[in-house]
Amino acid sequence: MIKLVDSQVAFNQEEHTYSLNGIALKGITGMIKSQLFPDMYKDIPQYILDKAAERGTMVHESIELFDAGFEPKDTTPELESYKRIKRENELTTLANEYIVTDKEHFASAIDLVLCKGEDIILTDIKTTYTLDKEYVRWQLSIYAYLFELQNPELKVSKLYALWLRDDKSEFAEMERVDMGTIKELLQCEVDGRKFNTISKVGSMPSEVKQAEKAVYTLIQQIKELNARKTELSQGLLKLMQDNGVKTYKGDYITLSCKAASTREDIDKKKLKEEYPEAYAACVKITNIKESLQIR
Repeated sequence: MIKLVDSQVAFNQEEHTYSLNGIALKGITGMIKSQLFPDMYKDIPQYILDKAAERGTMVHESIELFDAGFEPKDTTPELESYKRIKRENELTTLANEYIVTDKEHFASAIDLVLCKGEDIILTDIKTTYTLDKEYVRWQLSIYAYLFELQNPELKVSKLYALWLRDDKSEFAEMERVDMGTIKELLQCEVDGRKFNTISKVGSMPSEVKQAEKAVYTLIQQIKELNARKTELSQGLLKLMQDNGVKTYKGDYITLSCKAASTREDIDKKKLKEEYPEAYAACVKITNIKESLQIR
């Protein structure tokens, strides 16, 4: 049976602080943001961050209660996804919110210490709109270093991000950052020096990396909103058809039922192949400005 070493670290839930023998220790998440991802949430209003934190806390607590043997009366999609992922991957929970420390400078709580047979798997739960895998990769790599420091007889086999968002989920394996780099990062924080993110995180400017995440998040939001708009539009159309309403003018929008019809289009490919002269005579050249293609 795998036995984990107790860190002896005291955690203050209200202030979210760590201490060992009365000495304050630094948390990991704040250090990651300041050293590696300083602009991570700079354009997000505080009320949205507060709401997201509240949502994340609720999901974490429901999972911790379930692992402790307390089946909630009212389940959630996130908890059901967690159950399914554990079942499908044959995982057992060794600890929830397992605190690790170097006993001198840092301490933090790992969301989940899982195992599959003798393999130890560190897992971080995320409930954000999208999963920032690069952030989680660094976070879990630091946890793995501290875990092995605290448990010298144990070795972390794998790192996973567990993303839970409504009925959507992902259990993604993370590539571990090498131990030498993690030690360098932590030492920079201790010394008050800036970690060299260009050589370690990537050569791409941090502004581009942050913009990438922002654009991707917007694309996902647009997809979801368009899907909701289509669903609402279809429901409104049926409702108006059932009640014989052709037009509705409200305070914000006007709804009009359009009769079914057909539309004629030109098959440009066929026209170019079978009537190249006619195609050439009708071609119109338009100048297009340089733009950015996003895939």
